[in-house]
Amino acid sequence: MTDVKSLDEVRLARNSEATIRRLRWLDDRLYWVGNFKRSEFATQYGISDAQASGDIATYLGNSRSPPVLDRRSGLHVAPSNFVPLFDAEEKTLAPWLRGDGQSSRGLNFVETTLPEPLINPSLLGPLLMAPETRTPVRISYQSMTTGQPSVRIISPHTIVRASRRFHVRAWDSLRRTFSDFSLARITASETALDEAWIPVDADNEWNEFVEIVLVPNPSLSSAQIKMVQQEYSMERGKLAIRTRRALAIYAMIEIGIIDLVRQPSANTSGKLLLPENAKTLRKLVFGREA
Repeated sequence: MTDVKSLDEVRLARNSEATIRRLRWLDDRLYWVGNFKRSEFATQYGISDAQASGDIATYLGNSRSPPVLDRRSGLHVAPSNFVPLFDAEEKTLAPWLRGDGQSSRGLNFVETTLPEPLINPSLLGPLLMAPETRTPVRISYQSMTTGQPSVRIISPHTIVRASRRFHVRAWDSLRRTFSDFSLARITASETALDEAWIPVDADNEWNEFVEIVLVPNPSLSSAQIKMVQQEYSMERGKLAIRTRRALAIYAMIEIGIIDLVRQPSANTSGKLLLPENAKTLRKLVFGREA
């Protein structure tokens, strides 16, 4: 019988990346579905039965709660006390469903999303290279608050994907502050060798973290409140989301509470979640008490 390699040994072996990816599939399948078949695993990756059996043996040998083979059905079934081999915090459902998660006979997965704004790739080079060369970028930017594009000298440090758009976080020499610029609204870009570089260390809103504390809407029934607490994995009836202060507004938009933070008198009807620390967030994000 062949000795089963540890994960560390697997990572050092030839073709380790492909092997780890297959082991993750087994782990994710057990985590989300609770079972797998060797034949489906082999088909998923186009490998032989012998290779599939070898991978399964490696998984079983490294698992703290290995699945049990039901010989009648051919299913390897996760035990009730199943502990994932790989970090459970890295497991999210949507990427798994849209990636390797489903066999052709599994439950279909469809996402309803708006198309991403068009971004001109020829404009990205100076932005992507800026932090490495510590060289500002001169951009032409079409803001939605002005009728015509304006020229800005920016020192970009991070690209953020939030609220469906890609933004570049950068020092804006025109407004003398760090701001977010939508990549789709940049119409021209070039390096600005004659301008001073402003580093990310100076971006206080980026370097400061805040918590968005969410609680169930008290107008819900007790059964509904219990379900909201369960759905959002709340502890002691609350969910605290830690985020950079500069990104808090995007998080609140996606959660659906931005109106409640912006206006203390906003209608909470139909809301599942309320921001418990709305007053603090209002001051931090909008710079005002009410």
